[in-house]
Amino acid sequence: MTRPRIVLKFGSSVLPSPAQLEGAAVEVERWLERGYQVLAVVSAFRGRTDDLYQVARDLAPGATDSDLAQVVAIGELESLAQFTLVLNARATPTRALDTAMLAIKTAGPTLDAEPIDVNTELLDRYFRQVSVVVMPGFLGRDVDNRPTLLGRGGSDLSALFLAHALGCPCRLLKDTGGVHEWDPACRGPRPRRFSELSFEDALQLDDDVLQRKGTRFCAERSFRFVVSGLGYAEGTAVGGPLTRLVPLALPAGGVAGAPPRRPPRR
Repeated sequence: MTRPRIVLKFGSSVLPSPAQLEGAAVEVERWLERGYQVLAVVSAFRGRTDDLYQVARDLAPGATDSDLAQVVAIGELESLAQFTLVLNARATPTRALDTAMLAIKTAGPTLDAEPIDVNTELLDRYFRQVSVVVMPGFLGRDVDNRPTLLGRGGSDLSALFLAHALGCPCRLLKDTGGVHEWDPACRGPRPRRFSELSFEDALQLDDDVLQRKGTRFCAERSFRFVVSGLGYAEGTAVGGPLTRLVPLALPAGGVAGAPPRRPPRR
């Protein structure tokens, strides 16, 4: 019997540095214990993409977009290699697929490309060998096999694109554990978490909360996904017919916090 699959997207908010890779590995193992095969899609560590853009521009101010993409791709490939190393060291047999092995085929501008195809047969072959496959987000190849980037929000988009192609669920893992009324890190009353968020409302959010590029891709295909966090059983289901909030639990002998306000525009 074929085991179900799930795409887990590890963004830079939950993987700001290699120090968080062990926690990400525990999340992968949690889904393996539930009977899933896992396609883990990783972003570059926090700030690494910007650093690499700067390195490339310092070295060659007139570099072509293809050359820029080649340098910037190093960030995702670092995360890919290190996460695979950690998973295998934990006795979780894992295979890594970089862009030279399994490229998301793209069209459009080199630094802001759109995914159009992926070789799911190769993924199927790898999943017959292991239960965990790690891939880089954000990266692709054009029709001439030159490196491309999927632009702002492209890392989430690549995970959602892969999940749609495989016909399996996708969880975007963020440090907030879901989508809230406003940033939970802000001082003041606690925000409520959205248990469900319609595509219409999701597309109104700031890119810092939920990347529109990936959300728009899913809205056009009625493909639902979940925003959650490491170790979270719940999160925010995006793409339902309604938008719902989870009520805040009342503190003992107290009252609820301030009335809800719209998420801040950043």
